[in-house]
Formats: sequence, C-alpha cells, structure tokens
Amino acid sequence: MGSESFLDTSVRIDTCLVSTGERLLDMTLSDDEMARFKAAFLHAGRGIMTRAQALIQELFPPGLPASKDVDSAMDSLVSQLSQEMVDDFPASDPRWAESVPHDGASSTASLILLHQLEDKLKAHNLFTKFLHSVDLWPRLGSVTVREAPMATRLLLQEHAEKVVAARGLRMQHA
Repeated sequence: MGSESFLDTSVRIDTCLVSTGERLLDMTLSDDEMARFKAAFLHAGRGIMTRAQALIQELFPPGLPASKDVDSAMDSLVSQLSQEMVDDFPASDPRWAESVPHDGASSTASLILLHQLEDKLKAHNLFTKFLHSVDLWPRLGSVTVREAPMATRLLLQEHAEKVVAARGLRMQHA
C-alpha cells in the first residue's frame, strides 16, 4: 500500500488512542511497545504509511516467521489493542463514562449510541485492514483466552461480533 490513507475520514479511530499530533509524536518515540503500535495504526490512518510501516518493522522485524508461541509479543499487542477499541467509549460523551444506565434515554440519545457503535465497528474493521496492509495478518499466531489458546485472528473476529451484537441489541431497544 502506498502513502494513501485506507481510513474513512468519517470514522474517529482515535478516541482511545490519541487526539493530537503532539501526543502522536510522543507515542511514536515512546519506549512502550503498545504506544508505538497504536502510533503505527494512527499514522496509517492519517495516510503516512511509510512511518506506520517503519514502526511496525521496528516492533516486529520482517522475515521472522509467524510465532508458534502462544501469547507472543505481536499477538498480545494486537489482541490488547483490539480489546481496547471494543471497550472504548467516546471521551466527549458522558453517557458512556457512567456505569449505571440512565432511565428514560431520549430517542436522540439512542440514535447517537447506535451511530457510535457503528463507528466502533468501522474502526475495528479498519484495524483489521491495517494488519493486512502492514503484513502482520499472516504472521499472527494465538493468545490465551479463557485459559485456552485461541487463534488471534479468531479473537479479532469475536471482538467484531461483540460490537455487531451490541449494535443489534441497541437497534432492538431503540
């Protein structure tokens, strides 16, 4: 993939990841692997594929075969970021920040929540496209889930299915 962005600009993927260019630079230069992995995803989303690819190559040097170890560093980072994206809530929306649901939510609030769930699903799909675009997808192995090994790709599918289910439930109750 060239320098073009693969992201739909109408989807905000950065709610849990980062919101400013300065913070993105900090993440890019961080010693923390998760911060750099998130930065690679965000660089790709902004159309800076050369920087995204460079970060991925620093984290996961090319030419290494897929890890046969359960919970490899790559699989752990991928599964953790996927889970963060699914669990994330919009920072600007206080309804998601509270653990107790409001009684009598308006139909406008229901519509907003539905759109936020749709954006979350789009962002997760873009994450999967990102993994393909930087050639990590074929290198994914497995992670421990519920005390058993599970293919990382299958776990990502499970995460997407949870968002689809939440969206379906929201549509039923809207």
